[in-house]
Amino acid sequence: MPAESNPAALFRAKSRTFSLAAKLFSRKDQDAVARLYYFCRVLDDLADASALGETAALERVIYELDPAVTATDPVVLDFLDLAAERGLSLEAATLLAQALRADCGTRQVKNENELLSFAFGVAGTVGVLMCPVLGVRDPRAIPFAVDLGIALQLTNIARDIPEDANLGRYYLPQEWIDPAVIEAAIAGDTDSIEKVDAVIQQLLSLAESFYESALAGFWFIASHNRRAVLLAAMLYREIGQSLLQLESGAWRKRRILSAGEKIKLCLRTLWKAPPAAVKQWNSVIPPVHSFELNQKLEAAGINTSSLKTP
Repeated sequence: MPAESNPAALFRAKSRTFSLAAKLFSRKDQDAVARLYYFCRVLDDLADASALGETAALERVIYELDPAVTATDPVVLDFLDLAAERGLSLEAATLLAQALRADCGTRQVKNENELLSFAFGVAGTVGVLMCPVLGVRDPRAIPFAVDLGIALQLTNIARDIPEDANLGRYYLPQEWIDPAVIEAAIAGDTDSIEKVDAVIQQLLSLAESFYESALAGFWFIASHNRRAVLLAAMLYREIGQSLLQLESGAWRKRRILSAGEKIKLCLRTLWKAPPAAVKQWNSVIPPVHSFELNQKLEAAGINTSSLKTP
């Protein structure tokens, strides 16, 4: 599997947002985060290599993640070493690889349940994998980690609509908007652009409910790592929020935060975290996962109770 051989270099080059936040981790944890990102990014690139994706390579990853199999791929081997060192869930890694394999080729998400199932597979699983990297072992943290992954992925969908459409992939649910309208909007049709604007607002409103839950779940993260995860979440969330504040059709150009915007948000976030979240973090009582979000996840066929931190 071709890939940049240096996980830290790949992390810095491909994820300027997350790698910036990761500087707040200890050196040891930075290395672990970079290695996990390396594994996830290589798999994601295989799915996005072309409209069809590199299905054979992803199937090989799925095969080599089986504990009964002797892995030979260097990317998988490094992940397995990290999993052994930190106690990462092979089940979550396999679900990630399977979700990316299923995403190869054209795709048209039908409804919100399918949207959430997709977001869980390609990103909620990464939240689960991050837990032991951050030193989180309490199984009650898992649903909140899944929430953060889903929130980030929904933001990602809002940011990448034209790129995904170019691959024949439409993640805005068909029940919300027809792909033909998305294509017309990308081509510049004003009425269609306004319709996509409205659906993006609906998508990011859904993302916001998952961000809010995830923030409460930061209670489970030790304070020395919490600020790094908070910063990463707030930087990524800002990408979506800024789309809502810019002119109609701003999503037609990939939104990237400028250096100035990142600095401003970093200072604001580190100086004053969201008050409601801080109140929860200062409580001696752990948060209880949202009943409403549990219902949404269950309707999408997502069972977080089956995922455990080793």
